[in-house]
Amino acid sequence: MKGKRRGFTLVEILVALAVLSVLTLLLYLSFLSITNTSSAVEEYSKRTRILLHFLTTLERDLSGAFYTSSFPPARFSLSEVELGGERLSSLGFTAFTPDFSSVLEGATEITAIEYEPEIEENGETFRIVRKVTLNPHIPDYEREVSGTVLTGVRSFRVLAFDNRDDRDGAASWDTEGKRKLPWKVTVEVTLDDGLSVSRSFPLPLTGAVSTFFNSGRRSGS
Repeated sequence: MKGKRRGFTLVEILVALAVLSVLTLLLYLSFLSITNTSSAVEEYSKRTRILLHFLTTLERDLSGAFYTSSFPPARFSLSEVELGGERLSSLGFTAFTPDFSSVLEGATEITAIEYEPEIEENGETFRIVRKVTLNPHIPDYEREVSGTVLTGVRSFRVLAFDNRDDRDGAASWDTEGKRKLPWKVTVEVTLDDGLSVSRSFPLPLTGAVSTFFNSGRRSGS
């Protein structure tokens, strides 16, 4: 006589369910960890791209910076401002900028550009606002455009260097007293997530004789 086939006991079923639950939980936690890591990497990459774009924009603006005493609106001004107990740099300068509406004719426009820090609503971080005034020397044609170019800033520091031998740099600069552009500037930016970048930007028009054309007018140093 064949024996009866033995089934699973209640205890065995409960043990199996417990093991299955543990394995399912481990798989879920692994998946969640991978998802969070992927999101963190994506966010870090996004913040890096935004920061690099900000530095590229600043470099492009500085590449056209000029100063000549024969053009009164021309200036380069660097100073420190205190916001929320922190000291951040404030930068303003006059620059040549391509007039893209007349790029085929090689026209340029003169702009006054400012990079100003402002404290954000949380009271802990800052944003950098870029303000561009087109044709500041022609009242009837003056146009102003401004916008936030960087957020979540912890530190924004700019140093101006007088020449190649200047190793320390200065946190302030004004062409009203210096009567010339700095040789180069360094920019250090730190964001709230700890991402930090330092770049040096030479000013190509430092010491150059500037001649510009705009709205049919010509002026030179």
